[in-house]
Amino acid sequence: MLFRSEATALWTQSKSKLKAEDYNDFYKTISHDSEDPMAYVHTRAEGVNNYTTLFYIPKTAPMDMYRVDFQTGVKLYVKRVFITDDEKELLPTYLRFVRGVIDSDDLPLNVSRELLQENKVMANIKQASIKKVLSEIKKLAKDEEKYSEFTAQYNRPLKEGVYQDHMNKDAILELVRYKSTNDTESAKMTSLNDYKERADTEQKAIFYIVGDDERVLRNSPLLESYKKNNIEVLILDDKEIDEVITPAIGQYKDWDMKDVTSCEAPKTEQTEEEAKKVEEEFKSIVEKITGVLGDAVKEVKTTNRLSDSPSCVVKDANDPMAQMANIFGAPDVMEKLGANPKTAPFIMQPDFVAKLAQIRQNPSLLGQHFQDPRMMAALGVLMGIDMTAMDPNAAGGDEEMQRDFEAERRERQKKEEAERKQKEEEAKVAMTDKVKVGFVYLTNPGDHGWTFAHDQGAKYVKEHMGDDVVITTVESVAENSDSERTITSLARKNDIIFTTSFGYMNPTIKVAARYPDVKFEHATGYLRPTDNISTYSARFYEGRHIIGKLAGKMTKSNVIGYIASFPIPEVIRGINSAYLAAKSVNPDIQIKIVWVYTWYDPGKEADAANALIAQGADIIMQHTDSTAAMTVAEETEGVYAFGQASDMGAWGPTSQLTGIIDDWGPYYLARVQAVKDGTWTSTDTFDGIAEGMVEFAPMANMPKDLASWAERTINAIGNGYIHPFTGPINKQDGSPWLAEGETAPAYPDLLTMDFYVEGIDSQYPN
Repeated sequence: MLFRSEATALWTQSKSKLKAEDYNDFYKTISHDSEDPMAYVHTRAEGVNNYTTLFYIPKTAPMDMYRVDFQTGVKLYVKRVFITDDEKELLPTYLRFVRGVIDSDDLPLNVSRELLQENKVMANIKQASIKKVLSEIKKLAKDEEKYSEFTAQYNRPLKEGVYQDHMNKDAILELVRYKSTNDTESAKMTSLNDYKERADTEQKAIFYIVGDDERVLRNSPLLESYKKNNIEVLILDDKEIDEVITPAIGQYKDWDMKDVTSCEAPKTEQTEEEAKKVEEEFKSIVEKITGVLGDAVKEVKTTNRLSDSPSCVVKDANDPMAQMANIFGAPDVMEKLGANPKTAPFIMQPDFVAKLAQIRQNPSLLGQHFQDPRMMAALGVLMGIDMTAMDPNAAGGDEEMQRDFEAERRERQKKEEAERKQKEEEAKVAMTDKVKVGFVYLTNPGDHGWTFAHDQGAKYVKEHMGDDVVITTVESVAENSDSERTITSLARKNDIIFTTSFGYMNPTIKVAARYPDVKFEHATGYLRPTDNISTYSARFYEGRHIIGKLAGKMTKSNVIGYIASFPIPEVIRGINSAYLAAKSVNPDIQIKIVWVYTWYDPGKEADAANALIAQGADIIMQHTDSTAAMTVAEETEGVYAFGQASDMGAWGPTSQLTGIIDDWGPYYLARVQAVKDGTWTSTDTFDGIAEGMVEFAPMANMPKDLASWAERTINAIGNGYIHPFTGPINKQDGSPWLAEGETAPAYPDLLTMDFYVEGIDSQYPN
């Protein structure tokens, strides 16, 4: 065998010493395929991560490619030692046809399958591997005959990648091929780039039609006006996937994707008088058809879009209920609902999930199910707007309200388009080389907590970029309409804006839509509806695990006090993580929780600390931002505390054990530098100890051996050996959550967490 040892492992050998025959023979050995591969790519990476990859694209798609239980074709090695060939996350599922080997020098030999998904090294290898495979496919595309063989086998999986892989969406769209009215031969397919090049200079949209039968689609009456105007239409006859994927594309290189069944037909030469004459001539026929069809259609009318066919059926693009149904039909709808604390509980409710599935299959049921107020809340989350002021019972049946809603939406679109054009004109003005950066703060840096940490990050950028950057900060911005005004003001003068609180999410989205040339970064957010928005947060629960263990070791009363801000998943994760860690080293531990419903209020935080101490707590934790709790601990004999977001040791020289430090500086620097370099892209970042975004204040006021033990635990989390949420773990009501050895995935378990774990003797907040 060619891969049994370091000496004979083919992928370890120099490419210059290997022939095509060697690669082909090795492929047949690992794939059990009798044919040579269509293509292969062999890479050796050295630098931050050292690894080797050898990937093959088979000539014929694997038989199980469309089965849920498909077998992955990529094997993972660590220093030539086989680890697994049954890990489906080594490459994304849309590349499940790829065969080959990944061999890392940096992963530990005892790495578990569970830790692979959270390992930073593996994540880097995965992203680099995706780009290599896509690059190789792009090379294939240069040979039209060879690429037609590829698309015959793998075009559909690539379409899946359009919505699975946002980071590489544009690259994948360049590789996908479509049937077209321009090509009468069904075997001949076109790219979106070729479509644009063939289009008239006045055309600014890509038109398509979706269905099950290519022949029926090509002969659809809906295409008559397009043929008459020499406008090419894409024929999408794989309805099961095309109906979901294509609307999700939205735009391709500034060209809108438009469904001919719902958009305006091309203009035809017909005077107003001629139109009225036709309408009058066919009035009786229209009335008869209307009477026969009844409620089965919204409207019957004459049209000039047909030339040979007597009639056709179209969708009403302006029907608000249809539009809302399309929103519920998006492929990532469950992910968005699960990530929002308002709607996360709904996806755990079988009746809601069933209703949602019915709407996705039959949009006409939306009106019926919209009497459920949960649907109104879900729509608000999916649209990124606050709909709590609307009457949930009116959404399904009040047509006047729907018309008003649609009119308001159209007016808003016109205004946003005008502002966008104005912004484009402004962008033509010569700009300086300086990157202009804006920061929006919830409080002032003097809180020595959350805002202080973000301000330190801003200073870090200035320190490293000097005169190349101009930074503007706005403090004490409330999470209401004030924030939208502040963000708008900054958007007019800056290249990139960081909005540093969860409550700024909707205002950030609104302003970003009006200023597409400005980059927006939202802290702790989860929505990125436009490609000029990024979201970022940190795995703070990893830090809570450390302080939980220290609390369990240091307490004398066995009572831990926890000051909590708001009952959102981030805070709930922290409470559960701290309690589980403390319980693991001290079975007698109790946790007392006081909810203050504020991020920053020194008076309330001090009162909460005193109340917890009165209940027997001799350890105080907090998920609020002032130093008040630390001061109370310092003034109370025998009480210890942990800093929040920054080192609060100055307020607790004899009481602070350590503190979770939010280190935003490197992230901010990288994102601002990306703007300067022209490489900024929309991303979602969720980093922790391993990446340095979560750090710790010095271990103090504790035995040296305990401090050393804590440092070792920090390293173990950073290296991926420890996950704070590892089973067996039950929920508070005793129901199983994680089995023995099972770790909680980021989604949906952690990002939508809305329950206490078993053992917490406190009522979950409503």
